[in-house]
Amino acid sequence: MKIKDDKLARISDLLEQIQETETIIISHKDLSGIPTQIAQYEAIRENLVNELSELMNEFHFKIQYQKEAA
Repeated sequence: MKIKDDKLARISDLLEQIQETETIIISHKDLSGIPTQIAQYEAIRENLVNELSELMNEFHFKIQYQKEAA
């Protein structure tokens, strides 16, 4: 059960990191931030979502991530 608990804790951590990253992206966009910085945070968010998706697959859940419209 320890492995499953560790994975659940990681899922929770990933959700928090995704939310924080999304907040940063939105604030940079609102402040007309530097496009390369925004792109870096978007790449970070995508990596976090991919890791979350992999973990959720082990619990038989599928994550569908929809990127923002340009």
